[in-house]
Amino acid sequence: MGCIFMGITLGTMSTGCLNSDNEDKNSKLALKKWIEDSKKTFYDSVLEGLTINALGDSYFKGNGLDMDYVWLSLMANKYGMDMNNYGINGSVVAYGKGTNPMVLRYNDMPANNAQIIFVEGGRNDFNEKTPIGDVNSRDIVTYSGALNVILDGVKEKYPNAMIICFTPWNFPDKEGYDLTYKDYCDAMEAVAKAHGVCCIHADDPAVSGIDMRDPGFREKYCMNPGDVSHLNSEGMKIAMTHFERIVATYYRDFLSKK
Repeated sequence: MGCIFMGITLGTMSTGCLNSDNEDKNSKLALKKWIEDSKKTFYDSVLEGLTINALGDSYFKGNGLDMDYVWLSLMANKYGMDMNNYGINGSVVAYGKGTNPMVLRYNDMPANNAQIIFVEGGRNDFNEKTPIGDVNSRDIVTYSGALNVILDGVKEKYPNAMIICFTPWNFPDKEGYDLTYKDYCDAMEAVAKAHGVCCIHADDPAVSGIDMRDPGFREKYCMNPGDVSHLNSEGMKIAMTHFERIVATYYRDFLSKK
C-alpha cells in the first residue's frame, strides 16, 4: 500500500514505505530466529501449549512497544501458548487516583480453563502514593487490600490454575515520596504468601535480570536512558529468558502437588 500525504500518493514516499516494510519484515524474521535459537539454550516442555491470563500494567502491555516483542508474547510464541494479555499502560492495582484499576477489572479476564494466571502491578500505585494497607485488608483503596480482593476473585474464578504474582522492578527512589519500590514489592510478597500463591521478586536483578537502578542497564535495555520502567525489545528478551525458567519450575512443582 502506498503512502498518502495530503491525499496524494508520492513515489518517493512509496519507496520509503517499501523500505520501512522491508525493515519491519526483516526485524520480524530476526525475532523469529531469536526465538528458535533460544530453544537451544533453554526449553521446558511443561510450558507447551498452556493458556495463561495475564493481568498487569505497562510491564505487560509494553508502553507502545510492538506487542510481538513484549516478553509475554516472546514466551507464548516460543511455547505455542494461548496468552491472554490484560495489561494496560498506566493501570494501577488499587482503586483511587490512578487509571484502570485492576481491582475493578480482574473479572474481565475470560472464564476459560487457563492453567496459569499472572498478576503484576504496583509501579503506578507508587506513582499515585497509594497506601500499602494491612496484609489482611480487603480495602480496595490500599495496595494490599486491592491485591487481596484480586487474588480472592482469581482463585474463585480459576480454582484449578496456578497463580503467580510479579513485583515491580527496582526503580530508583523518588524525592517527596515516603514509600519506595521495596515497600510495594514486600507487600505483594506478603499478600501472595497469605494466599499460598507464588511471587516472583522482579525487583531483584538476580531473579529478573532487570536493574532499573543501574544507568548502564537503562542505556542499553530501556526505551530511553531516563526511563526507569519500560524495557525496549532487547530488555524484554532478558526478562523472558529469566521468567520462563522460574515459571516452568513453579508449574512443575504445582503439578506435582495436584
